[in-house]
Amino acid sequence: MNRTIHICILSLCILSVLFLAGCTPDSKTGGPASWIDKPHNGSSFDMQNIQVIAHSNDPNGLAQVEISVNGQVVDTQPASGTFAQISTSWTPAKAGNYAVRVRGQNAAGAWGEYAEANIQVGVETPTTIPSDTPTPTTTATPTLTATLTTPTITPTPAKAGALSFKINVSTKQFY
Repeated sequence: MNRTIHICILSLCILSVLFLAGCTPDSKTGGPASWIDKPHNGSSFDMQNIQVIAHSNDPNGLAQVEISVNGQVVDTQPASGTFAQISTSWTPAKAGNYAVRVRGQNAAGAWGEYAEANIQVGVETPTTIPSDTPTPTTTATPTLTATLTTPTITPTPAKAGALSFKINVSTKQFY
């Protein structure tokens, strides 16, 4: 009996430890979290200066924030405190697809994961030309069939010396 109680208590302790271990936050790199506000992922631009606005956050403090395009660092700015915003302009060398990436480094020297926005620069989108209006396959043709009736002449008696006629004409209406 005592042994059964000890096994139950031990099992509950092990389950509690496993349960609590699953509640700890996931720490992939231990570095700052970063995100890109501008440009948005999937955006298209003409050949021009492109403004990049991004942020990094680390509860232990930040040292710097870095912006790179297609693997080449285009700007690094020092940061202090737990939250930083970075803003820079970048001019692409030629038309094409670009991966804009941002990451932060915390005060302990750990780099966070990249935030990424994939954009297109100077790529023309095809213009859709409207097609002709389709011709209807069924055409309603009105038809008119006239039916004439022969007038009926009926003489009516009149006073002596006068002649009179009554004419009835029937008509039909068509719609």
